[in-house]
Amino acid sequence: MGMMPGMPSQATITNLMGGIPGIGPMFTNPASVTKLVPDLGPFQVSGWFDYGFITNTSGPESGYNGPYNSIDQNTLMLNQAYFIFDWKLPEDGCWGVGAQADVLLGRDYWLAQSFGFELNQDGSNKWNGDDEMGLAIPQLYFETGNDIFQWKLGHFYSPIGYESLPAPNNFFYTKGYSYQFAGPFTFWGGIGTWAVTDNLTFDVGLVNTWNTLDAPSDHLNALAKATYRGENRDWYTSFGIITGPEFSNTAQLPGISNVWANRTRYSMIYSQNFGANCQWEYVADHWLGFQDQGTATQGTAWWYGLDQYLFYKISEQYKWGARVEWFRDEQGTRVGLGRRPGNPNGPPFAGNFYSITTGMNYTPYPNFTVRPEVRYDWFDGTANPYDDGQKEHQFLFGIDMITRF
Repeated sequence: MGMMPGMPSQATITNLMGGIPGIGPMFTNPASVTKLVPDLGPFQVSGWFDYGFITNTSGPESGYNGPYNSIDQNTLMLNQAYFIFDWKLPEDGCWGVGAQADVLLGRDYWLAQSFGFELNQDGSNKWNGDDEMGLAIPQLYFETGNDIFQWKLGHFYSPIGYESLPAPNNFFYTKGYSYQFAGPFTFWGGIGTWAVTDNLTFDVGLVNTWNTLDAPSDHLNALAKATYRGENRDWYTSFGIITGPEFSNTAQLPGISNVWANRTRYSMIYSQNFGANCQWEYVADHWLGFQDQGTATQGTAWWYGLDQYLFYKISEQYKWGARVEWFRDEQGTRVGLGRRPGNPNGPPFAGNFYSITTGMNYTPYPNFTVRPEVRYDWFDGTANPYDDGQKEHQFLFGIDMITRF
């Protein structure tokens, strides 16, 4: 059956959510990229290589950039050799089936692992043994649906939040605190998407606990998201939430009970294009999370903040951007989670984290982007999170290159 008048187009869901449904915008148009592997009907192969370098003016002895768990060390690194194998749903509005598998090789595998899959149930390595280089499968799912309804079952990225793991979907090389420490990276479970109109989309799902296929104790979480885009496509807003039982003492801090209790996290995003030819874009992402029985007094642990972005399209080849972050880790239970074993900068860091980042995206060809940036972090709280406990601030200079295929 063909498309009926008034039905959303095949691209509606992707356009509403950004480059990949549920996560931040793609800063290079995928349609302009020259494919290394030609499409074979609905079967497509694509991906990219992301490699770069970052330096810390403090020169920490450990080599780690404070409590980061992403772009975390002063070294030349292959962040992502990323391969996508995708059997797409029909593009004519008919009902169909599809599937996708993503394979990530590189340093960023660290943020794509799941308990019971890449990791054993207790968190020990199952097949990766090197902190510098590893293999992860961040997405592995089947889907069915059409232009209006889609159901996805398997392993997929969290739809909650603005930034994401795939390098081409972010303007900056370094990640925000909210991406690193506020919420989950991936889920195992099911999610349905309903494109009500070309402007309005709903997502509803049931998933296992954060970043988990199988653990000693598994619990269902519920997630939901609504996204609305203006008629002229110059603004959009979304609200996403995930809630359900989670382990109360993820940071393994003394005095906190090791129990399963409710954890909730939401993200509310607003994006507005403005100026001549909509060359400017402003994005605000307010988010909040809390963990019941997450403090030493069995109270609620809170983390919340605001990320703001400003982008300017100078030309087809040059884009400028800035990011200003505020992350409040009220009880010091979040920042520093998931860091590599060699990183000594661990929680608790109770207080306020701030950062300012600015940089450029230079895309001389659709398949190639260079992202230089400078970043300043500082902390107002109970400890010194930078320079191996010596400082409350740090400067970072970084550059990476993305080659798409």
